[in-house]
Amino acid sequence: MTASVVIPTCCICLEEFNREVNPPVSCVPCGHDVCRPCLEQCSIMQRFRRLCPLCRGTVTTQMPNRALMDMIEASVRGGPPARGNTQEDERQDIDVDSDARDLNQVDRKHERSAANLFSAAIKKSGEMDSRRANELIHDDTDFVFCVVDNSGSMRNIDGKIFEKDAAGKLRKRAHGSVTRWQEARHKCLQVAEYNFKRAVPAVYYLLNPKSPGSWVLGEDFITIERAEDGSDSEAAFAGLRKMLEPANVRGNTPLDQITRHLRQQIAAEGHSCKKIGYVLFTDGQPNCKRSFEAELRQMASDARGGGQSSRSLPSLFLTINLCTDEDDVVSYYNDLDQKIGNELSGMDVLDDLEAEQKEVMSAGNTFVTYCEELHICRMACCHSVLGDLLDEKTLSIFHMVKLIKELLRLELEQPVSSASNQNHRSPYETLLWLEDTDAYLELVESKNFNVFDFHSKRSRPLINAKKVKNAIWWYKLWHETLPMYQSCRERFVDSNLYLLWRWIQVPMLLLLCVWLLRTAMVQKLLVQLLTDQGE
Repeated sequence: MTASVVIPTCCICLEEFNREVNPPVSCVPCGHDVCRPCLEQCSIMQRFRRLCPLCRGTVTTQMPNRALMDMIEASVRGGPPARGNTQEDERQDIDVDSDARDLNQVDRKHERSAANLFSAAIKKSGEMDSRRANELIHDDTDFVFCVVDNSGSMRNIDGKIFEKDAAGKLRKRAHGSVTRWQEARHKCLQVAEYNFKRAVPAVYYLLNPKSPGSWVLGEDFITIERAEDGSDSEAAFAGLRKMLEPANVRGNTPLDQITRHLRQQIAAEGHSCKKIGYVLFTDGQPNCKRSFEAELRQMASDARGGGQSSRSLPSLFLTINLCTDEDDVVSYYNDLDQKIGNELSGMDVLDDLEAEQKEVMSAGNTFVTYCEELHICRMACCHSVLGDLLDEKTLSIFHMVKLIKELLRLELEQPVSSASNQNHRSPYETLLWLEDTDAYLELVESKNFNVFDFHSKRSRPLINAKKVKNAIWWYKLWHETLPMYQSCRERFVDSNLYLLWRWIQVPMLLLLCVWLLRTAMVQKLLVQLLTDQGE
């Protein structure tokens, strides 16, 4: 593939489409294209129905976009479009015939939309760099609004702060020595430093201004933007630290008012950003839950272009950083994620470093060491499918490889291990992990570095290469040694039988438990009866 060829990417993971690993799949009836691994992950997280990740419309079925994939491969080869794998195309043709009406309507759109996707990809590559410097996980958030809850409950002395000592080890300060406000202040400064390093402009607000309903620049909010000459950065951070002094703790939790204010400010100023992040540091529930949720829904409506303003938000991602362990507060925001998370572009609810690390390990993502740097990246509004799914579900092999590539920055360059080209360097190959696993693992080992693991209280490699090797081995076993399994699995996920199974699996589990219980009771009665007869 030459450097001049621009390949359309998935709107969720931002990776180039590839027939072998992440082919484009069209959602029916809306016709939006997403790569298969991301669509499967979204379908798993949406328990009762499948929604399109772009328009949030109901997906009745899905089909591979052969026209787009053929055009991609033709542009790479520089020749006419090809059908690709014959057996795969035959299977896809069967899928199209199974739902001819809807699928044929979408298939006719592919020829027209494929060229538009190519032009959009070329325009995007010319407008912005594919990866910002000092960014741990790649996301295309263009502007961040951070709101720090300065209500009176922040004075409670049950906060937690994780700080590094001179030896680079994380120490936890808690046990009645840290207030919630100190925890929120510490997290906000970490997020501000990360946003500054990755050159993402951000505005930091106090939830309760000195004059109710009126936020004054320098007192109640401050803007930190990385200038090209690096000027005024120290003054901006000094102003943020002054704004986060304990003397500014006051009021209650009017989250609906600040959300309305931000929505109106965005509409009035007409930000040219493509994606906006909304970061909230809080320890309590909003004063008016209904009004707060209504404002969030209005933001989501503006993001989809359904608002009254002509300058609507293209995208909105909400990150809530909790500074409390109260069960009712944690439960409310987790339920809020399930309630309106699908209406936003994404939503993530985060606890402290220790709790989040346990959730990541419980989700099965033990191949990566969840460190402080990764936690700060997620706190700063990581608008990426990787950050959102990391603590919710075991990542697929595709997303696992993507996360490793971004954490270790493998996409920059890789050394060639052949004896004749010792000093030559070649670009990172997307399918290196699949085609040459040993070379891929060697590359991971060469780029790997140690981080402090708070769970084990010692330094460990960021990526566990042994677990990555095992995951690749299992993937090859099921997808290469047993191709029939993969074909049946794709048919099952693409069909409506998948949704039917999501509905009936809980009742079936309950019936199985009742049957086992009745069987055990019957056996117990028979044993007791035989014992009585023997006596």
